[in-house]
Amino acid sequence: MPAYQFKHVKTGEIIDMFLRLSELDTWKENNPEYQSYHGSAPSLVSGVKSARQIAGREWEDHLSRIKKGSGRNNNIKV
Repeated sequence: MPAYQFKHVKTGEIIDMFLRLSELDTWKENNPEYQSYHGSAPSLVSGVKSARQIAGREWEDHLSRIKKGSGRNNNIKV
């Protein structure tokens, strides 16, 4: 269920609402004192490491073994 943010027109209070898309218009009609509010986007990335760095040294060793066994003209980057 999507989360929506609304800001109270008079007080500036910001609330989070979890509503179905089908419920959104009805909620807005029943609560005219609130306007849609778009604050900062939610953080979707928890860190700055690449997937390869997170996987660790064992994965790099595994890729090295694959590269060695794949022949001379491979383009695998380790």
